[in-house]
This record gives sequence, C-alpha cells and structure tokens, in this order.
Amino acid sequence: MIRRIAIGATAAALALGGLAMVASPAFAAKPTITATGSANCSITGKLKIDPPLRNTNTAPSTVTGKLKGVCSGSTESGVSPVKIKIGVVQHGTNAGTCNALATGNTDPFTLSVMWKGSGGHINPSTATVKGFELTGTPNFGFNLPNSTSPNPQSSVTGSYAGTNNVTAHAHIAVPDTSVCNPTTKNGKTKPAKGIKKIAILPGSSVVFS
Repeated sequence: MIRRIAIGATAAALALGGLAMVASPAFAAKPTITATGSANCSITGKLKIDPPLRNTNTAPSTVTGKLKGVCSGSTESGVSPVKIKIGVVQHGTNAGTCNALATGNTDPFTLSVMWKGSGGHINPSTATVKGFELTGTPNFGFNLPNSTSPNPQSSVTGSYAGTNNVTAHAHIAVPDTSVCNPTTKNGKTKPAKGIKKIAILPGSSVVFS
C-alpha cells in the first residue's frame, strides 16, 4: 500500500511539473522597451489658451492641451507603437494676441508623450519643439518644424529620441478673428471675448524619427 501511494504521488508530481512547464510560457511578461526607432501618429484633440488671445492683450498666454491618436512605426523586440496620448504646454513670452497666430513665434512647446504598444510596453517620451509657423490650404493650421542646422529646433528624451527629430502639423479650423477686438453697440463697448480654444482636427500628425 505504501509503495502504491508513493508511486501515485510521484506520478502526480510529474504530471503537475509537466503542466507547469507547458503553462509557464503563456504567462511570460511582455517586454518594456525604450524605443529607438521611429513613429508616425495621426492625432486629434483640443488646446486651451489662458488668457484668451485678444489684440488688446499685454500679458503672455499659456497654451495647454491633450491630444491622442493612432500610430505606426518600427518594431523592436517584438513591440510596435499603436496609440499615443500627448500633453501639450507652451508658456508665451510675448503678449498673447490673435495677430501672433498669423505670424508664428519661437516659444517652445513641451510634449509629454505616453505610448501604447502592441506586443509589449513602450516607455514615455518628452519632446521640446521650438515654435510654430502658419500653413495654408488644404490643411490650414500650424507646422512645428525641426531643423538640425545650424541649431536643433527640437529635442527628445525617452522613447524615440532618435536624432532629436520630432515634427508636427496641427490642422485647425480657421479661427473667428472677430472675437479678437472689443465691440461697440448702442454706444457701449464690450471687451473682446478672445480665442479661448483651438480644435486639432483630423489631418493632424506628429512624427518621431
């Protein structure tokens, strides 16, 4: 009887061991990488401006926003970028006026980037892009360009640092500039409402390379 119990226990142990050997690969942790390749993302979202842009402003404005989108890019260690979330901050150094939207400026934008990967996890990125320039039709909006000579206009740390090259295009609806100036009605003058928000529309993109 003792011999039968011992044989049965040994067989059970072998069976459980075999099950563990078969099951363990299914629970292997997905890799977490600091990506070094490239990513191209289509984005949408909103920017908020405080104080709102008015042509009578004397104080600088701060721009904040949240963007999100879908991505494609290089695959490393079996991990590819599929989604992106971006927090945007720009602290102005000159008066926040509507006219500045037409002329552009060189105040830097900071992009705090969270990635979602397929096949694993991708560490965050932080990017600085210096300034924007106005673009025309069909995708009216702003370009945030990169230049490597003579001075880099962008920098990236974390994932997709690459050559410190990040560029973006923000496609927006043409702003209603009638809100940029005070209005007078029946002899009474009302302060300008100002441009408070800017929608980042489909057709916008950000590229890390």
